[in-house]
Amino acid sequence: MIESTGISGADETAFGTISARKRRIDTASWAAFFIWIGLAMFANVPWSWFIIGVGAIVLGAETAAWIGKAEVSGFWVVCGLAFVAGGASEMYELNLHLGPALLIVAGVILMWRAFFGRIRPAR
Repeated sequence: MIESTGISGADETAFGTISARKRRIDTASWAAFFIWIGLAMFANVPWSWFIIGVGAIVLGAETAAWIGKAEVSGFWVVCGLAFVAGGASEMYELNLHLGPALLIVAGVILMWRAFFGRIRPAR
């Protein structure tokens, strides 16, 4: 039985509130990530396929959040696309360095926000 959280009935499901749903998606995504790392290590997966797999997990998590009407992180969508682009670039030996460049930009943006961004109140 779900306790009432003050959220309208449309926002509550058998899985709980939207934030509880997002936590479940995040937990499942981390599980998939660790499983993928283990499988990749056992199977000696090439670096390009490993990075594409990580991107697929990240994009899959954000897609699940979108379908479940939970919060979608634009940052993680960009990271997922960067992983897939970087892995594909590596696989086809394009030497575009698109993936690493996008990840460096994402890291710089995160660092900038951490030190100079506005502070959001706790939810």
